[in-house]
Amino acid sequence: MRPTTLLKSLIALGATASVAFAQSPSIAPTAPSLNSPASGMTTTTTTAPSPTKTTASSNAPSAEEMKQMMELSKLNENHKLLATTAGTWSYTVKMWMDPTGKPTESTGTATRKAIMDGRYVSGEYHGKFKMPGADGKTGEYEMMPGMKEKFRQVIKMTDATHMSMEYYEDRGQGETKTMEINYTKKK
Repeated sequence: MRPTTLLKSLIALGATASVAFAQSPSIAPTAPSLNSPASGMTTTTTTAPSPTKTTASSNAPSAEEMKQMMELSKLNENHKLLATTAGTWSYTVKMWMDPTGKPTESTGTATRKAIMDGRYVSGEYHGKFKMPGADGKTGEYEMMPGMKEKFRQVIKMTDATHMSMEYYEDRGQGETKTMEINYTKKK
């Protein structure tokens, strides 16, 4: 099940969703100034190289691979930026089931905290999602087995108390925005 499908399903059931976000240290974009009111936009794309085996009989990483993993695990400016998203936030979600239609809106609260020495942020999200079905009941959604879909997320941090996440999918007819979450940090 796709992460967005799982999140949509959990929200549709009025359940609590836990999501963890991380930025790969192998990608080193310049972090915007945290003091700037217009700190701009950060696009997070996480990639990981395919693991390689050192020998046919061993799954253990080589000394060189271990050295590379230790280097990649060091905290950097991106982790400082990520840490600013910790705290309690109220949010509004807009979801487009039909890209040409009106979005469904819902609200909730997110509690985000830094974990693993600040390498990741884990979040707990509480809220209810209003399903757009004509009968008002929770619908079903399942992707075709084996069907791959392109997607991307854009995270915008406008200032210390406002951020947003936009989610785009390509369902075979071009990229379309299917979800937008606007966060306001609670004081």
